[in-house]
Amino acid sequence: MVQSRTSRGTRWSWSQTSITCCALVCAALASSAAVAKSGIFCNPALLYTEEQIRRGNAKSKTDTLRLNFGLGVDIDSGFILGAKYYSVTASSDISDSDTEKVDVSGLGLMTGWMAPKNWSIFATWLFGPERTEGSGSGKTVYSDGRGIVIDAGWRSSVGSGVEVGPQLTWSSITYEKSKVGSTSSSLSGTWSDTELYPYLAAWIRF
Repeated sequence: MVQSRTSRGTRWSWSQTSITCCALVCAALASSAAVAKSGIFCNPALLYTEEQIRRGNAKSKTDTLRLNFGLGVDIDSGFILGAKYYSVTASSDISDSDTEKVDVSGLGLMTGWMAPKNWSIFATWLFGPERTEGSGSGKTVYSDGRGIVIDAGWRSSVGSGVEVGPQLTWSSITYEKSKVGSTSSSLSGTWSDTELYPYLAAWIRF
């Protein structure tokens, strides 16, 4: 993940609006389903990586699972409207007794196009994503986030209504506040996670 910090103005609290935005996503899905011509569509995509580093007698291991799950309806001619759940879970063993954990997750409104010739592109706007580092009393939570996820994939049919293939996912999430224990504070400058990774994805129609 890439973390950058620059000066910027104050923005409104996304955590205060995330519940409302998620409700709007559900309402959009419900209303779209009434006019959908090609049924329900889902797009699970995942990537698992393992990294091991040794420096003399010191060694570390990091396991990371990245998961996207989109659910929506085909409004017309491959145009999709729906919602996506985005998450990154990483666990690093930096010694025999010390483990560091990072969890990033968010829900957002997804829209995109399933082209007839085997490719697709989607954009998702995340509402109130959070990043959690560590556990217990020392846990740090970065919140009031906002973000965007762009997915571009190529599909190959493997059966009735099921396609699989590679998907390239770019994501960028920015956070406004942090909380350690019971102490919350506004972040100074820009705190963000930006990633670009290939996923294994499926596109399924019901």
